[in-house]
Amino acid sequence: QVQNQAYSKKDIERLKFERNHLHEVLKDLRSDNDKFEQDVWELNMQESRRVEAIGRIVRQINEATESLEQVLLAAGAPQELALRIDLTDSSDALSALDFQDLRQAAHVVAQSRLEVAQVEEGSLLEVQDEQRIVQDELVVKDRECRRLRERFE
Repeated sequence: QVQNQAYSKKDIERLKFERNHLHEVLKDLRSDNDKFEQDVWELNMQESRRVEAIGRIVRQINEATESLEQVLLAAGAPQELALRIDLTDSSDALSALDFQDLRQAAHVVAQSRLEVAQVEEGSLLEVQDEQRIVQDELVVKDRECRRLRERFE
């Protein structure tokens, strides 16, 4: 009966071995697939957290810009320093955004505000010097008044 079969005993053993080997390969591939799916899920979660963080930062920057709007307008800065970002874009597109123009405009505003603050500080120092002189004169006058009172009494 075995001799009438199309496959020899060695062929059957070889096929069984190959089948077992292929089952092991399939098992390993499924395991690798599960691992990769887990990695993809984790990366998606990480990207989602980063998109949320970017959104928070954009809102903070825009709120700060709005709160400084009067100062920016007075300093001659462009009226539009708010960030416009579409968070539905891919993370690659978000990372490729360039804010050099806004950064430069903010730097110009900061520099002009620094110059104004330095001028104001100089004015303050002048006023403080004048106040010190007046206080010295007041001390001299006060001493003279006391001396005259004592002499009068």
